[in-house]
Amino acid sequence: MAGRLIRRTMLLLVGLGTAGLTGTALARSPAPQGADRPAVAAVVTTKPASPEPDAAEVSGLALQAIALRATIAGERARLDSFLEAKAQLTGTLDKLREEIATLQAMRDTLARDASDPRCAAATGVVPVLAPLATPARIPADRTETAPSPHIFLHHRAGSTAGRRAAELIAAEARRAGLSVTTIEAEDAVPKIRTIRPAAAEDAALAADLAARFHQRWGHPWRVEDPPKVPQAGERDLEIWLPH
Repeated sequence: MAGRLIRRTMLLLVGLGTAGLTGTALARSPAPQGADRPAVAAVVTTKPASPEPDAAEVSGLALQAIALRATIAGERARLDSFLEAKAQLTGTLDKLREEIATLQAMRDTLARDASDPRCAAATGVVPVLAPLATPARIPADRTETAPSPHIFLHHRAGSTAGRRAAELIAAEARRAGLSVTTIEAEDAVPKIRTIRPAAAEDAALAADLAARFHQRWGHPWRVEDPPKVPQAGERDLEIWLPH
């Protein structure tokens, strides 16, 4: 009786041990793939189709592009014209500066020469050491009905300053009662202001004009001797400017 109870107890213990090992093995073994995982639905993102371009919109954009190109081309042309005008003005300014520098150097040289009596005697420059009491006038033996020489003014061709100076000289000659025939531009001019009478009877008038111009502006003038052989025809009195 006791032996039978002991055997049952042993069998029960053995059964309990086997069940425990089996449960442990099952807990440690990995679960089969896909067995217990929930099914995931595939999400497909569909990009909405872009609307077809409208013909009117395309035409409007094309017109805008054409207008912008035309505007850019116009602005570029304006810029080019401005740059060209700037280059021309710069060149003109440089030429004027060079001309001013040359005239100033000539003025200084002529002023030194005029202050030297030996140079004045050699060149025939008319020096005025003191201001004239009264403006130079036409000689007393010249009357209103007496014929006057034809006065021709000459300046350097292409010189704006020379043209302006010639106009001032012409106005001063008219105030002296003379008539200026013309103002001409020449390629070659003397280096000093010069008056050339064509007849001996106009030598005194040339000297008076040189003194008048010197008193008016302070520049020295050279009066050339008239030719020994008078020129046939009308008398001329030429006024030459170095610029």
